[in-house]
Amino acid sequence: MEAGYQNLRLTKGRSFGFAVTYCQEDGEPVNIVGYKALLQVRRQPTRDSRLVLEFSTDNGRIQIPEPMKGELRIGINPRETEDLLEGDWHYDLILYAPTPKAIEMGGSEGNIGSEKTVVPLLTGRFSVKGMIAEVPRDPVELPEPEPEPEPELPDVPTTLPEE
Repeated sequence: MEAGYQNLRLTKGRSFGFAVTYCQEDGEPVNIVGYKALLQVRRQPTRDSRLVLEFSTDNGRIQIPEPMKGELRIGINPRETEDLLEGDWHYDLILYAPTPKAIEMGGSEGNIGSEKTVVPLLTGRFSVKGMIAEVPRDPVELPEPEPEPEPELPDVPTTLPEE
């Protein structure tokens, strides 16, 4: 199976996340029970290139909430994105069997199967951009509003005329 191609964009200081469902060509979800997932962002599209960011089931940045339905959720919180290096990088998202037992668990029809221990899911560009506006850290003091002048009232007689 060839990986799908999708460009991703992360803004520093903001949360980032997306979901993926691994399906067969007919649209049926693939059982990924026992498998782990890994998304690596690198400077160049080579294994020996510098690692910029990593998402994995081991570090908690990838969750597999519904393995029988092929569901993965990838995410990172704003605090973790603040100091990322800005640039246009490359990424791969893969599923892999950490042990032979995991392969056996996924080995029936409609599953990954024992002949595939690494499954490429997605690949593409991964852009990390900064925000242009800087959020002030201290509260901004606004000036007190000027009091409005009292409107001038016309002179009205205070006594009534006699009849």
